[in-house]
Amino acid sequence: MRSLYVVIVALCLVFGANASSKLIERAKNAPRDQLKAEIKAVLSPSFRSSLDDSIINFLNTNVRQIMLEGSEELGIPILDPLKIDHLDIDLQMDPIALTGTADGVEVLEISTFVVDKIKTNLLMLNAEFAFHVPEIIAKGVNYNIEGSLSDMIPIYGSGAFEAVVEGLSISGKLYLGSNNSYIYIKQLDLDVNITALTTHFEGLLGGGDLSDLANEVISDMAPEVFENAKPELIPVLSEAVINLANEKLDGVTLQDLLDLINGGGSKKK
Repeated sequence: MRSLYVVIVALCLVFGANASSKLIERAKNAPRDQLKAEIKAVLSPSFRSSLDDSIINFLNTNVRQIMLEGSEELGIPILDPLKIDHLDIDLQMDPIALTGTADGVEVLEISTFVVDKIKTNLLMLNAEFAFHVPEIIAKGVNYNIEGSLSDMIPIYGSGAFEAVVEGLSISGKLYLGSNNSYIYIKQLDLDVNITALTTHFEGLLGGGDLSDLANEVISDMAPEVFENAKPELIPVLSEAVINLANEKLDGVTLQDLLDLINGGGSKKK
């Protein structure tokens, strides 16, 4: 019976005060065999599979809709297309070093993501995930950059631009923590890959044939440059995601999150 109470205590810590009282009361009054069967059901592969399916459905419907329409309640703007009036550029991805600005930027097709994998472990408070976006398009009214390639070849230019990222895939595992029944992301292991990048920067290196050649070189080098930059880039990206997510999770229990996933309401931020 001791192991049963260990599981009950763990579930109490996970689900929060309101659920804890119900679980404790249930543990006191329910027959041992019935209680054991109910806990096994919650921790069973079929339950986890059902939860995984609910999360996938939530991502495919609610999250996609928020991306396309935004959410005033959650304080999330429209993300597809994502519009950025002004962007400062400081790119240091060996062998490319660039600084400058971009104006009138739009990023499209983010909402076309495909969920490839969701695998949760409710008791251990972690989840494995994988998804990909077939194509993302970024374009802008004007860019103005200067920099160098391998500290030898100057890079400069200004004008309209468009870049197409193909085969963006993101996978990893997130770990939740619990503090006074409220959850937060304590660790996020990420891996990000791209298949190809095609760029068209008007006026690059002064325009003309030289500009076309420079765009071809950038497109050819991009996947390798990105791969080399991942050891420095991924930790920064993970930290940014954790900080943003934990702002939204402030005051949220796991039960709140499960209710949201299952359509039971949302926490107003």
